[in-house]
Amino acid sequence: MSLSICPALSAQVDQIRILYFNDAHEPDMVATEGGYLGGVARMKTVVDSIRQSAPDALLLFGGDLGGGTLAGKLYRGSVMVDFLSDIGVDYANYGQHDFDYGIDNTLALTHRARFTWISSNTMTREGGTIIGSVPFAIHRIGDLNIGIMGLVDKVNTSSPRSGITQRDIIDCARDAVGHLSGADYIIALTQMNSELNEQLLRECPQIDLILGEETSQYITNVHFVGDKMIVDGCGNMGHLVEVTLRSKGGSHALSVHPISPSVRPDERLESRVRAIDEEIESRLGVRLTTLPQDRICTRRRTGELVAKAFREHYGTDIALVQSGGIRADLRSGDITLRDVYSILPYENRIIPVRLPGYSVRRLLEKAIIDGDDVALSGVEIDRSDQDPIIRVDGAPLEEDKEYTIALSEYVLSGGGGFDKIADSSYLLPLDRADTDSDILIRYLSSHSAE
Repeated sequence: MSLSICPALSAQVDQIRILYFNDAHEPDMVATEGGYLGGVARMKTVVDSIRQSAPDALLLFGGDLGGGTLAGKLYRGSVMVDFLSDIGVDYANYGQHDFDYGIDNTLALTHRARFTWISSNTMTREGGTIIGSVPFAIHRIGDLNIGIMGLVDKVNTSSPRSGITQRDIIDCARDAVGHLSGADYIIALTQMNSELNEQLLRECPQIDLILGEETSQYITNVHFVGDKMIVDGCGNMGHLVEVTLRSKGGSHALSVHPISPSVRPDERLESRVRAIDEEIESRLGVRLTTLPQDRICTRRRTGELVAKAFREHYGTDIALVQSGGIRADLRSGDITLRDVYSILPYENRIIPVRLPGYSVRRLLEKAIIDGDDVALSGVEIDRSDQDPIIRVDGAPLEEDKEYTIALSEYVLSGGGGFDKIADSSYLLPLDRADTDSDILIRYLSSHSAE
């Protein structure tokens, strides 16, 4: 088992500064309800400013720099790894989106980084660790040892091709604590919800600080379990969290630095961001169709159009779209490749399957329970009675009749709480299936947006 240990520095210290941010999908600023936030060039400015007076400040990244956005779709995390290396990140945890494009891409990101990836509760499907990562680390500042672990939940929400298996979080945390027992402080970087973070502190009281995933796109939330702090940094790398840990028995301090337009961007990184923006525009400015100005396509309507594209592409009776995979709305005016990749950034394969009516009913009843979390095409559901009436192409669903339905590999594999569907029901091999964005591009190129 590998362990990362940073060489000791000679100075005696009685406090250390921990810097933290997470959720870095886009290199540029992102519009949020709290205004524009984030951006690697402004993050670099704030980090450098703090390190002028505290050169040993430890910079941690909480995870998620891969899929889920336009830049993630095009670069699969590579440009963000480079930017985070330039900002000066020391250690990073994996987030679910860092597995979106499969194990080979995760390995490439791991080896590309000039920082250390920590993952305490993941393993490959072959039972090994992610090559190039470590399960925990000890970082030495002066005469203090800082123990760091990285924990991630809901790995199953990433691509079925991720090649990553999630191990029990609490068991792995206990194991990491055992290996870090000699550290002066233990920090957990986590990609999991508040309830699980609180359980982690109860089960592993040796942990001094949890730096968690975002619970807001523009607010950093802080709460305590006893005297232990859980900090959920805001999304879109919108804040830099600064925690000052003082010697045992002393009080700790917390500061939050907004990465806002008022921060002067680092010129070198800003120039590279502008070049990436221009490249994206050049590659993705191709017009596919035009949505009339008087048409507003909500997220649900966008999902229904995507479902219709999937059903028409394969000629199936039904299509179902898990709306969590729809990441943007269609907007009036020219629809370009940029819009498509913003809506569908995950490269999910869409597969036609054949199912008996009773299996279709079970699938659709799950959709009914989820309400707006799915979009459908080719099927109508009357919910006026206690027992919903399902019609396919206008006719009542027949339990013993076979139907064809287009589904994403995510849903087929049991994602979103759906039942896993056996490969024997597939109407074509997975490696021959088209991706969601390719299907939507073909549909929009040959139709007027609806």
